[in-house]
Amino acid sequence: MPPHAVCKEYRRHAPGLDEPAEAHSDPSFGSGKTLTVPTTALEVSAFHSDGAEKVPSTARRSRNVPDQRKGTRRSRMTIIALVAILAAGAATHVAWRWWSATRFIETTNDAQVQADITVVSSRLQGYVTRLYVTDNQRVRVGDVMATVDSRELAERAQQAHERVQAQRAVLAGISNRIARQRAAVDEAVAALDAAAAARQQSMQDFARYQALARGDVVSRQRLDAAEADARRTAADVQRAQARISGEKSELAALETERARNGALLNDAEAALEIARIDLADTEIRAPVDGVIGNRVIRMGQFLRPGMELL
Repeated sequence: MPPHAVCKEYRRHAPGLDEPAEAHSDPSFGSGKTLTVPTTALEVSAFHSDGAEKVPSTARRSRNVPDQRKGTRRSRMTIIALVAILAAGAATHVAWRWWSATRFIETTNDAQVQADITVVSSRLQGYVTRLYVTDNQRVRVGDVMATVDSRELAERAQQAHERVQAQRAVLAGISNRIARQRAAVDEAVAALDAAAAARQQSMQDFARYQALARGDVVSRQRLDAAEADARRTAADVQRAQARISGEKSELAALETERARNGALLNDAEAALEIARIDLADTEIRAPVDGVIGNRVIRMGQFLRPGMELL
């Protein structure tokens, strides 16, 4: 063996590394001698002149090959586990989605959709002051969708309310007068009763005095006084009866007036109710649950009765 250098071959024990060797010529090996070197698995060790071998760096790296293979295998297993977990999660999500929603969805190529369309129109005329809905907005029954200018209608409702209050006051005054008139009638009836009792007493006294006068027991003057008293009480009865008739006539007139004012009060209350309904109709509300479609109404638009809005 020459003292200056030698070639040593290290082959890796892995598939695909046993490749054909290449021939290289080196003058140090003498003329005509050829050094055969593998193309992929050759490691060269140089010897010093004293014969000591120097371990190449590739030889040291070859000892770490099993550890690297273990690390690579562990990384591969981790990646495979993560992929399996993700696949299982995706499959679980798809299954839950199908169970909760997708299985209830029907698909077809010739389906027909039926919908109930409710036309909303205005009962009043006026300008739109507020608009609360847009196209394809879902609403529930009773939701306010728009408002119409209500100032004039509010004034009418206030005037109707004032007329009702005034008519109620008139009716209350008539009722008080009727109550007083009934008391007057009762008083007249009581006066008639008193007059009738006095007349009865005077007629009895006059009859006794007449009997006594025939026997010359009483004077003619006393008989005349008894007769005058009987006539006076009779006149009192007639006046009491006339008073009762007058008081009852006044009571009847008051009753008629109260009935007439009661009718006026009913008319005023009806007008007030209509004014309140008109005022409430300035708020255009949803008649049913549904979705807004064919919206024609716009802010500031002038509406007329029967005009289609939605």
